[in-house]
Amino acid sequence: MKILFIILLGLAAIFLITKLVQRKTEKLKCKSVTQGKLIGNDVQYTSSGGQPGSYIFYAIYYPIYEYEVNGEAYQIQLSKYSKNVSSFDENVDVYYNPEDPEICFIKDVKGKIVSKYDKDEYEKNSGGTNLTSDYKWRP
Repeated sequence: MKILFIILLGLAAIFLITKLVQRKTEKLKCKSVTQGKLIGNDVQYTSSGGQPGSYIFYAIYYPIYEYEVNGEAYQIQLSKYSKNVSSFDENVDVYYNPEDPEICFIKDVKGKIVSKYDKDEYEKNSGGTNLTSDYKWRP
């Protein structure tokens, strides 16, 4: 039983080390920087409490930033959250991989692409009035 536990612990350690090395390698490739702007947030509700009827619900917010590279706009969500939406910076430095701009980091937190769109096409079309309202949110 001890040997099985040691093997599982070793495998878990190898998995974690591999993930850390992969993330560090991704971050090292993010040599270009551009400005990102806070455009919104994703809200999730969670609760605490132990007995029925005594739950306390509260919101947690995940920031969504937009940045542009070569006419393509990227909207990303960070996994770093806050209970206070005003705690997010309005403007941030976005470090991205010039070979793959979808890979990016803001303050050591990796961004997750939620949408991208051609900024020039969007602006050419009367600021989007000739497009469907969800144009910017298409993946």
